[in-house]
Amino acid sequence: MGSTTAQDGCIDPNLIDPNVLCPGVYDPVCGCDGETYSNVCIATYFAGVTSTTPGECGDGDVTVEPCEDIAGIDFGLCDAILGFARINGYCTEISGCGTTIGPVNYSPAFYSSLEECVVSCNEGCISQEYLDMGPMIDCAPEISQVCGCNGNTYDNACIAQYFGGNVNWTDGPCVVIEYGGCTYPGACNYDDGAAYEDGSCLFPPQHCPITPGTPGGGCTYTDAENYDDAATWDDGSCTYPPCNSDCQEDINNDGIVSVSDVLLLLGQFGMTCE
Repeated sequence: MGSTTAQDGCIDPNLIDPNVLCPGVYDPVCGCDGETYSNVCIATYFAGVTSTTPGECGDGDVTVEPCEDIAGIDFGLCDAILGFARINGYCTEISGCGTTIGPVNYSPAFYSSLEECVVSCNEGCISQEYLDMGPMIDCAPEISQVCGCNGNTYDNACIAQYFGGNVNWTDGPCVVIEYGGCTYPGACNYDDGAAYEDGSCLFPPQHCPITPGTPGGGCTYTDAENYDDAATWDDGSCTYPPCNSDCQEDINNDGIVSVSDVLLLLGQFGMTCE
C-alpha cells in the first residue's frame, strides 16, 4: 500500500541482486517509494530501494500537531529538504524521503523557513537558533531603532533578531516607564529600579527582620563613643565612656552607667530612706 510518491534517487537499480538470499521473516518496512516490503533485505536487493523506515506504509491517518517535536523520527536517507521542524526543542533543517511515516503524517510539524518555525514554535521571547546564527550574520549599520520583545532597544531589526535573539519586535525605541520607590540601600524595600524617591522606605528593625549583614546598622545615639551618622537603624552596638569617681549614676561602681545600674535603681524604688 503506497503512502507517498517516490522521491528522486529512491530507486537504485545497481542495488538489485537476485542472488542475495533474504530471510523469510515478516519485518515490514516502508520504502521511500511509498511501498511496503516484507523486510529491509527484500526492499534493498529485490526493489533497489535506497531508504526505508520501520513499519508498513500507511496513508497518514494519524496527523501530528504543529510544532510537534520529532526527535528520533527517521524520515529516510533521501537528500530532499523537507523543511524545518523542532528536534529537542530546536528548529532544525530536516532532509528525508517524505513526511509520512507509516500511518503518521508529520507534515504539520514542518515549516518552510527557520523564521517561520521559530516564530510559530519558540517558547518565550528569545530564540537560541537566532543567537547561534548571529556570528554568521553581517547586519547593516543603519540606525532604524526597534524595541525587542525583551524590552531592550536595538539599532535595527537585524541586530535585534540575530544578536539579541528576539523572536519579534516593534518599530521605534522602547518606551521606558519611570516609577517611584525606595532609593535607600539600607531599607527593607529598597528598589534599584526606582527612578526617584517616593517616601515609601521601611527600615529595620521595625519593618523587616535583621539578619547578619543587613545593611545600614550601627549606633544611632549621638552621645555614644561610636555614634555612626551613616547608620539608618540602631543595632545595639553603642558604647559609652566610663564614669569618673563622681558619677552618682554608677550604682554598682563598675565604671559605667548601664542597664544593670537602672535595674538596681528600680529595685530600690519605694523603699524608705533612713
